[in-house]
Amino acid sequence: MQYTKIDTRKQGKNFLEMQAYLRGYENLIDEETDQIFDMDSIYRLIYGTWIDRKTRSAIREPMMVMSE
Repeated sequence: MQYTKIDTRKQGKNFLEMQAYLRGYENLIDEETDQIFDMDSIYRLIYGTWIDRKTRSAIREPMMVMSE
């Protein structure tokens, strides 16, 4: 589960890498993943923990600051 990293340093060193990480994270729930993993477990991992909020905040908030 490459896109559920706890360490935000692994999400990218610049905005392009961070955007690529976010796209991959958002694609965790798709038809291909559905065939490989139990989707209930994926949903619980992403939305039942703090990983979703941490991932989105760690990427979007720096981008909002830099765009001001």
